[in-house]
Amino acid sequence: MLIYTHTLPIPPLPSLHYLPPTGRVEDMMKRSYAEDETTRHEVDRKQTLKQLEEDFRSLQRLDCPVCDQDLDHYYTACSRIQHLRTQMQAYLLTHPSALKALSPGRVVTLFTSTYGHSLAVVLSQQTAKSARTFTVLMLCNSGDEWAERATSIVGDSAKRDILTPYKALTGLFAPDGEVKHTVVTVEGLLIYNITEEVVDVERKKIVDDYNNRQIPRFRGSLPGQACMKATQALLRLTEAFPAGLPALCPVRQLRVMDMGFVQLRDERERLESTMDCYTCVRCPDFEAHFGMARKKAELHKKQGNLKFMLSEESLQLLPEYNQRIEVLRTLMFLNRQNVIQLKGCVACEIHSHEVLLTELLFTNIFGHFEPPEIAALLSCVIFQQNKCSEPNLTEKLQKGQKMIEETATRIALCEREHGIDVSVEDTLRELKFGLVEVVYEWACGMEFLEITKLTDVSEGIIVRCIQRLDETCRDVRKAAKVIGDTALYQKMQTCSTLIKRDIVFAASLYTI
Repeated sequence: MLIYTHTLPIPPLPSLHYLPPTGRVEDMMKRSYAEDETTRHEVDRKQTLKQLEEDFRSLQRLDCPVCDQDLDHYYTACSRIQHLRTQMQAYLLTHPSALKALSPGRVVTLFTSTYGHSLAVVLSQQTAKSARTFTVLMLCNSGDEWAERATSIVGDSAKRDILTPYKALTGLFAPDGEVKHTVVTVEGLLIYNITEEVVDVERKKIVDDYNNRQIPRFRGSLPGQACMKATQALLRLTEAFPAGLPALCPVRQLRVMDMGFVQLRDERERLESTMDCYTCVRCPDFEAHFGMARKKAELHKKQGNLKFMLSEESLQLLPEYNQRIEVLRTLMFLNRQNVIQLKGCVACEIHSHEVLLTELLFTNIFGHFEPPEIAALLSCVIFQQNKCSEPNLTEKLQKGQKMIEETATRIALCEREHGIDVSVEDTLRELKFGLVEVVYEWACGMEFLEITKLTDVSEGIIVRCIQRLDETCRDVRKAAKVIGDTALYQKMQTCSTLIKRDIVFAASLYTI
């Protein structure tokens, strides 16, 4: 059972039930070990934030009558399109149909930092730690065919994260002069689309031939037949479809039926259809002005991230704390203004399984049982041994066990409803009913030697359990006093009297 004591501050007086203005839970979280990393860098982050604010104020103001109209909206649309495209590609790269389509020989359209939209043929695919990658053969200009140029052609991750103006697929890259090719490994996010074309390739021969020609003494060698065949196939397709090859439809042909993906695609297509309507794209200095807007947006984003890291919202434990507060509100321990209600005051009197025991008190479950039975049932929150012999319970005790389990289940379901990661099974496993029979017989007056024969639990654990049970009985007695339930108060006093006797409470090695 999850513990909620830290979310219920004990009020100094019954009439003062508001959360105290000082000593807030958020302040305690900041001093916890979980937030040590955040606290350690707080000074540096404040200095960085101050520098960013100065940089933001020193930015050159955009003074362009054309771009002033809608450049900010255009930048936002470009950012959204890039985000949607990344989400769609990430989803496709996990879909079986798309991965099957990206088998060796499939022609794809890449979007690279050097050549823009260009055709490539898939040779193989690999699964890396962070992303799925593909080895492809693509056309390139003379001088770019060597392996050391591959990074500049594809562009590193940092460059790909830089937002650029939207470019529709209006034309494919065609080499200038002599046709060359290169073999590069690209991330799946660089694949702009999967075309309908498939060419026959001998992937092993292509890779081996290309790798051999990377050796300095073989750089003058002519490409092998397999490489030339694939290169000529890509060149023919580029010349036949200069505006771009038809792409496979993710929904109709790749059978991606996920509604979330379809919504992403529809939103992206809607945004792309409006990109030519912006006035700013007609500005002669559009590229420079877009760069200024990008710098402004990047500074603003960094400022927002730092402000978030310096705020209480970044505390790791805060979401769980808020979830527990919502649970307490639902169970009426707190009201919507975080004012502690009667249930909350009762829970403050209990030191273990306070939510469960408070719910049991307010549903008057203990009112149906006699003091020995109450003491026996309360042992389920004290006893902790996982494996022991099965107790032989009376029909009434079995009924009490069922009522406690139903209450615990209701609390666990409420916690799950508010996002707390807890299962009903784990919650019920925390309630151990292995000593219910032992405690019941002890409270009824049976000798200690006799009760040890009722279970395989060791004598020391029995003694310790009954001693701690007396503490729980005192807590419940105090809670009954807060409620004003005199009958339960008397029963709990009787419980303590019945179990607090003989060898169990005598000074011994068990209690040291």
